[in-house]
Amino acid sequence: MIKKSSQYLLQSIFIFSILYLVTFAIIYSSFLFGNQYFIFKDIGSDTINAFLPQSAYITDLKFSGKSPKWSFQFGIGQDVRNIQKTFSLISCIAKDSLINVPIYAHLVFSFLSGLFFLLFLRHIKLSNNIAVLFALIYCFSSFIALGGTWYMYTLQAMRVAFILFLFEHYIKYKKWWLVPIIPLLSSSVVFLFHISLIIAFYSIFRYYFIEHSYTVKEYFRKVLSFGVFAFLGFVLYFPKYLIKLYKILNSPRISGDVNQSTKLFTQSNLLIDTELFYTTWIGRLISGNIAGIGNAYQGWYNYLEAPMNSPGLFSLLLLIPGIFIFKENRKKIFLISFFIVLVLFQVIPVLRYSLWLFQGQYFRLAGFILPLFIIICSALLLEQILRSENRKLNFFITFSGLILVSIIIILSIYFSTPIFLSACLITCSILYVIVLINRNTKYCVMILTMLFLINTVIVERFVINKRITLSVSDIKNERYYNDKSQTIISKLQEEINDETFFRIEKTFGSSYAMHKSLNDALYQGFYGTKSYQSFNNNQYVRFLNGMEVIAPNNESSTRWISGFLTRPILLHQFGVKYIIDNGQLKSNPPGFILRDRLDQFTIYENKTPFPLGRVLYKKCVSNDLSQYKKHQKDVLLLDHVVLAERDYSNSSLAPFLANTSIDPHRFNIDSLQRKYIYTKSTFFKLNQFKEDNIRGSISLFDRGILCFSIPYHRDWKIKVNGTDYNTIRVNFGMLGVELDKGNYNIELEFGNPIIEKLSVISSIFVLFYIIIILSILVISFFKRD
Repeated sequence: MIKKSSQYLLQSIFIFSILYLVTFAIIYSSFLFGNQYFIFKDIGSDTINAFLPQSAYITDLKFSGKSPKWSFQFGIGQDVRNIQKTFSLISCIAKDSLINVPIYAHLVFSFLSGLFFLLFLRHIKLSNNIAVLFALIYCFSSFIALGGTWYMYTLQAMRVAFILFLFEHYIKYKKWWLVPIIPLLSSSVVFLFHISLIIAFYSIFRYYFIEHSYTVKEYFRKVLSFGVFAFLGFVLYFPKYLIKLYKILNSPRISGDVNQSTKLFTQSNLLIDTELFYTTWIGRLISGNIAGIGNAYQGWYNYLEAPMNSPGLFSLLLLIPGIFIFKENRKKIFLISFFIVLVLFQVIPVLRYSLWLFQGQYFRLAGFILPLFIIICSALLLEQILRSENRKLNFFITFSGLILVSIIIILSIYFSTPIFLSACLITCSILYVIVLINRNTKYCVMILTMLFLINTVIVERFVINKRITLSVSDIKNERYYNDKSQTIISKLQEEINDETFFRIEKTFGSSYAMHKSLNDALYQGFYGTKSYQSFNNNQYVRFLNGMEVIAPNNESSTRWISGFLTRPILLHQFGVKYIIDNGQLKSNPPGFILRDRLDQFTIYENKTPFPLGRVLYKKCVSNDLSQYKKHQKDVLLLDHVVLAERDYSNSSLAPFLANTSIDPHRFNIDSLQRKYIYTKSTFFKLNQFKEDNIRGSISLFDRGILCFSIPYHRDWKIKVNGTDYNTIRVNFGMLGVELDKGNYNIELEFGNPIIEKLSVISSIFVLFYIIIILSILVISFFKRD
């Protein structure tokens, strides 16, 4: 019997694989065999603006043999201990080949999503044909199909399917040794929170809807023990999470001046959302693209962060008739109550915010919980419907189809959905109803599967061709990171072969996407001032806020940091030596001279860029700057260090004398260059530069503060003549150290020895755990033989 069951399982895996690969190849043929890359220049530009630059950065590190803990290629500097692990899978791929990665990553991860979901469905005793159908529905669901144009959502869907499979495997076979792998698969602490919610909801759903062999006490003891073994994996991997958690908790969006919880709680209504939200939510429940495709999106929020909650037309069609198939009122009441709770967590704002711990109002993975359970429930209901001889079901099936078609028509008019897409959705709904009414047909599930795949091919191929993607012609015409600016940057870096630290500013983004790319430094290998990250360095953002470079209380500006092009004095202070322009500048930037021209690019050079560190002898507190305009603050920062009140009281520097007559327009570039020459003796002289280990020397004629253009971080350690000194936060968010008169050798080193030792211990435990798993698998294999 076991052997026969295994044969059926292998047969269903084979059928699923063939159907999936053929369907995928047809939908994505232009990316697999044509002249398009699965990299988006439209609303999905994160693939070209975030994935490619970060992947290229890791690839460059791999081939250079470097592994810094801190990098100046992210904005003006950021902790990178976490990002190296996130992108380590692609580190062995040549940088120029990275553009081919997204389509194959999408292929593999969506296939594995369906495969693990198939194994999960077989564990809950569904027939092979139904398991294959709903595995295909899962891996072509809206969350994966639409979210796949952002590089991480398909991977998350795969992890969810695998963890559900592990849960079922543990409940049925008590094999604990696979459970601790769950935290190792998790991409973040937030993902762990969401997967815990999914398991909690599924545990309740499983007991009341699937499980019959355990008492409540026995069942939830099993669930609790599953949680204990998963927590064991978290303990093993805890040091890795510390770095992730520290970065998130100390980001502008969590602990900064623009944290989301404050913004969310000040909204006018926490119980009812807008009309546009509810129409978008209903529309995207039916189809991920009914509210518009790509840049033509007309719905709530944005194309990515609005609900990607469509489980497919067929899954929705089964819910209403499926509920009425049960004779027991207990099951009907449970199903209705269960889905009401899931829906409320999506449509009531305050409940939706709670799924993100009040740090965001978007959906993302939290929005996948509802469609996930609709798919699982629909698979179970189809099994019951096909066995049922209750003719009343025909009425409910027809009724469901009429409701679905009516909603599609109304929403298509509301959102001006393309006629072709609307027609496909309506036709498919009608065909599903016709087949379901004749459900006793021997090949019913096979017909439904073919209908689903035909609909998926037509709709998804139509949708994907409406998007703006990177093409072979873009590469040939150098409308990509490997444009002429890459040649210019490489040439400039070769010319300066000493230990000089300098930054480069670009007036344009080389991705040529809808959104200007701010991560060019990562792909092209230079130090800049721009950055696009979900969690940028909080101290850099504090500086930008304090100096009014970005608008206060604007959360999006903490992610899209566009540098100092509008603030020429700050360009000089932060060591920007070159500006590369593609025709946007009408004249030379103040203090920069024309160096060269290459095709459409112009290179400007700064002869007096300030170094990485310099000494300031006068102090002020942030309140002293409140009376000045933002350009006046730039001038004031040339001579004064801004301190927090506590550090200001403890410092013996000369105090700031108020002078509201400071005029940045009277302070011209000649004044700045004279200031550079006059203060050259206060400059930090570099002797050795590594991104996480910097050495140099400095001379002070009086007590002062050595200020670095490096964001403050508690893991930066400073040694002065071999002795550890305490660092302080200066200029709102920069790194500094106070020194007496004298000559000093300075060493800066970034790292946390305790976390690093714990990480080594954690890695050893994880290695032992993997060895244990492999040993158990080998022993089981030989025992079976």
